[in-house]
Amino acid sequence: MSELWIRIRDHKVLQWGLAYLGAALAIAHGGELLGHAFNWPELIDRLLMGALIVGLPIALALAWYHGHRSLTSISAGEATIISLLVVIGGGLLMALVRVPDEGVHAGRAKTSVAPAGAANSTATSKPVGTSQGPSIAVLPFVNMSSDPEQDYFSDGLAEEVLNQLAHVPALRVIGRTSSFAFKGKNEDLRTIGQALGVDHILEGSVRKSGNRIRITAQLIDPSNGSHLWSDTYDRELGDVFAVQEGIARTVASNLRLTIDNDLGEVNTHNVDAYDEYLRARGPGLGPGDFLLETIAHLERAVQLDPQFTGAWIALVGAYNGALVNLPERTAEWVPKQDLALKRAVELAPQSAAVKMTLANREMSAGDLVRVEELLSSIKELPPGLAMDGYIQYAMFLMDVGRPTEAIEILKRVRQSEPVATLPAVMLQIAYESIGDYDAADQEYQRAQGVVAGSGIQDGTAVVRAMTRRDPQAIIRAVAAAGSTDPSDINQAMVRHIHDSKAALTELRRIFNDPGFRPSTLRSVVVAQWAGYFGDPDLSLRALRTMPRVGAGGPASSILFSLWRPLEREARRLPGFKDFVAELGLVRYWRATGKWGQFCRPLGREDFECR
Repeated sequence: MSELWIRIRDHKVLQWGLAYLGAALAIAHGGELLGHAFNWPELIDRLLMGALIVGLPIALALAWYHGHRSLTSISAGEATIISLLVVIGGGLLMALVRVPDEGVHAGRAKTSVAPAGAANSTATSKPVGTSQGPSIAVLPFVNMSSDPEQDYFSDGLAEEVLNQLAHVPALRVIGRTSSFAFKGKNEDLRTIGQALGVDHILEGSVRKSGNRIRITAQLIDPSNGSHLWSDTYDRELGDVFAVQEGIARTVASNLRLTIDNDLGEVNTHNVDAYDEYLRARGPGLGPGDFLLETIAHLERAVQLDPQFTGAWIALVGAYNGALVNLPERTAEWVPKQDLALKRAVELAPQSAAVKMTLANREMSAGDLVRVEELLSSIKELPPGLAMDGYIQYAMFLMDVGRPTEAIEILKRVRQSEPVATLPAVMLQIAYESIGDYDAADQEYQRAQGVVAGSGIQDGTAVVRAMTRRDPQAIIRAVAAAGSTDPSDINQAMVRHIHDSKAALTELRRIFNDPGFRPSTLRSVVVAQWAGYFGDPDLSLRALRTMPRVGAGGPASSILFSLWRPLEREARRLPGFKDFVAELGLVRYWRATGKWGQFCRPLGREDFECR
């Protein structure tokens, strides 16, 4: 045997074998990178690996026989040694370069390989440990530029990565409102992970200088602070689109998930148009200034790139905000919004934002059937891509008297927006509407721990205390609510909380005063106190003063107030039937047969509400 090993050494079989393994690994790794870049099917990987494995015994045979002997002169012992080398070498190569199948979706298997050209890359694997699949929050990227006004760029980049990750069906992505709630707060990542209920956090930084950008991103396990992946990208500004997509795809790969080719509606590759788009989403000076500044940036964005879907969609929303907040220029906003909406529909007819805008128009026209068609179709999209649409649909269901259905949607929204105010408030009101006050209290307590500065949420606690007929709880809740819009009404009623006659006298004086300014909130607050103190006629009169969305449409966006327990007696009045008919609700109920939980038909012509 010693003679055999001498001959193996002389023929440099081991050196050949090791050299071949090294070259094979390099080829396999290069094939993997090319496969990610060009989205090769997995079959090509397997064929490449098979060819490399078959090549090993050929390389060993060439080492043994290169110019020394013929194949027929080999002994039985030598054949055994060479066979063992082939088996061991082939097994080692398969173990090193095989593609892991566990946790990979159908199609090409993904590994923790950073995009080609990325620098300073590190990666470790972490198995996804929950049966519900992985979850992630994308925190706002830190602006490392010398100019603090570049925050809009770093925030926008993080938001676009978030939107792209939201396209991964098996990944729960926390929405922007909740993720960005921690901007500038320097909270511990463990605390953030617990508040958002996620097992992964993506954070990063952006340094922008002239035409150069330096972007750092890192994927972290918040339970222990360990880094699962990180990269630094030094690029030209024009490469920002590739970097954003590269980060999203690499994060998905590290979570052993696949990502669709369609990565959202921000589909421009015009850097100047993209910059205008991001500037439009930055902070403004005030409601009017902010809207005008936003509109100006977005108008420039679509001028630079007329095919920029995301900018057209954003313009629709901006013009809608201008119609509400700058009504003196309505004649200017309406035709501009019509044009923007037309282009958005042409470019992205299935967009949640487009459907929401169309639904708002149908609401103004009083076509509630069409409103439901548009909003219900948004449920087909992942919540991360249509959060506002989900909330709007839930509010619509509450408006038409179907709070139980709304609860299921709002609970789904809460998974993606755990620290957002509006979903928490609406969920409390929905629970209250069906009489589940304990569930409403639990949601209030949950939100109190994570939703900061929510005066409107404290307002729901006031109404809930009124519903329970608990004067002391009412006093505490009004004090906690502080200086909200109807605080003068609340304070006046608290002063007479034990004297309903005096309270109603004061409430009627407030409501009938020529200086009373009806608004959605003030009208509802008067109605609620009138219901509490036992004057359903005043309650209904106050509800009728809520502003209307359009000439043929319902009152603005909080029709769900009609179905809260304090309005139960007002719903039994004959005038209430006339009111809901004016709002288009009866027409909707009869057309769809969806009468909800508070009204029901009596024959073909009549109905009753309770």
